Amino acid sequence: MRQLESAEKQNRVRTATWSELESRLRSELEESMIQNEILLKENKSNSINSKKVQRLLVQTEIDLETCNIEKKALNKTIVALETNLEEANMRFNRIENEHSDLSKLMKESDIKSRCELAMSINQSESQYHDKIESLEVELTREHKNRVCLQQKVELRSAKLELSELRSQLQESEDAKKNLSTEVCRKLS
Repeated sequence: MRQLESAEKQNRVRTATWSELESRLRSELEESMIQNEILLKENKSNSINSKKVQRLLVQTEIDLETCNIEKKALNKTIVALETNLEEANMRFNRIENEHSDLSKLMKESDIKSRCELAMSINQSESQYHDKIESLEVELTREHKNRVCLQQKVELRSAKLELSELRSQLQESEDAKKNLSTEVCRKLS
């Protein structure tokens, strides 16, 4: 009997232990299931966010590539405009030098003409004094008119060339400024 009681007591202890173990395992299982659901939701949310970030990354890469293409095109345009500006500056300098050379040549020609005229007048002064005086007056008047007209023509042509060069320079500088502004705007 004692064995029976002892066995029964052991069975009750085992039953209580099994019950306790079962309830503890159920509680752990419920906690694991709740934790699993939370992790599944987080995983789903992270997956959605990851896809959004990937789409955004792809779009950003496309935008970056587009910006790089535009930047290269703008750089080519800037180089072309700078080349045009340099060419215009060289043409302007060449024209300015030609104008200076022409002015020197005109002065030398004028001096030479005056010297030749003076020598001619001195050689024939005795024979043609009256005639020379009238011709000298007429020559001086014609010379002044010629010089005046040549100066006007040179001045007008120089002004036209300078105004054309200035407008070309201004257009080049405006285009360069516009391109720089666009590049800055697109890069920012």
